[in-house]
Amino acid sequence: DAGASGHALSYLRMHSAAKLTFTGRGLVRREIDNIDRLLRDAESTAIHVVALPEDMPLCEAQTVVERLADEPALPIGALLVNRRLNVGPADADVAIEQLAALADAPPARDALLATLRWRRARELREEQAVARFARVVARPVTSLPQLYRDDGGALSCGDLQPLVDRLATVCL
Repeated sequence: DAGASGHALSYLRMHSAAKLTFTGRGLVRREIDNIDRLLRDAESTAIHVVALPEDMPLCEAQTVVERLADEPALPIGALLVNRRLNVGPADADVAIEQLAALADAPPARDALLATLRWRRARELREEQAVARFARVVARPVTSLPQLYRDDGGALSCGDLQPLVDRLATVCL
């Protein structure tokens, strides 16, 4: 995890600036060379790019991927879109319209309809934004779900294990 992408990329380049400053053969130079080897070693290092499923974070992630591609010495790892909404049922739009068409509906129906329509619109925006990102970067993108339990309780290690397994196949 890192801060703003520009800062993160600057941190990854710091050893290059230090190399120009410490040109001798001392301890500092040896450490700089070790860091340089580590960052360039695709067997042990990868820069995993993670973004939220919204236009601005995905645009920033696209910039990071493009800058990393311009620096082949920094291996690009997985592209992850975090906190994706769990997609509703395939017939959600039909159900929403059926609910809207109900005659003599209780007053709470309007609030429920507004919530369902908002959530469905967010699902569609996320889907479009992630699809656009995947198309532009032309690399596989892995979506990770927003984690919560249906009953509102805390997640356990058992709840997280399938996600950990999935990340291991994508990132290692």
